[in-house]
Amino acid sequence: MVGQTAITVSGGPSFTTPVFHDINALLPANMNSQATGVNDSGEVVGFFQLASGNFSAFSDVGGTITPFEFPGSASTQALGVNNLGEIVGDYVDAGGVMHGFLDNAGAFTMLDPTGSTATTINGINDLGAVVGFYVNAAGNTIGTFGTPVTTTTPEPGSLLLLATGLFGIGMAYRRRKAA
Repeated sequence: MVGQTAITVSGGPSFTTPVFHDINALLPANMNSQATGVNDSGEVVGFFQLASGNFSAFSDVGGTITPFEFPGSASTQALGVNNLGEIVGDYVDAGGVMHGFLDNAGAFTMLDPTGSTATTINGINDLGAVVGFYVNAAGNTIGTFGTPVTTTTPEPGSLLLLATGLFGIGMAYRRRKAA
């Protein structure tokens, strides 16, 4: 069980089990935290408020809390985690626009449906399917789900191997034609 309680005016302690552990005491800013997701191995994700008023996401693995932010963001919130440790949530960019994200072992991917003006991704399953919602240009909030499509860029070594192979095929063709 994860969530937030409202025990004090300055922000309530979040909890990770029915024993209700106070995560605030473990966080750098020690205020206004929310635990928002947990996986089968007990990894807890959430976010906490910084002194600036913005938010930083965190991952808690076995009591070791690691804060993180989407690169270049002003504010980041982790909202869900699957059993593979893939984390989803939302972040606010420097221009004040909210985007969804996927964090796969530190490799961040922005997840925004076409036509969205603000996106939140709040869940991910072990197959990589995500759920959330976005706001369109008309101001309507629309639920969304799907599996992110990621594109990979070939490594330079792979491109060199491809070029060498194509050169070899070209040379063999040339020799055969000359004979």
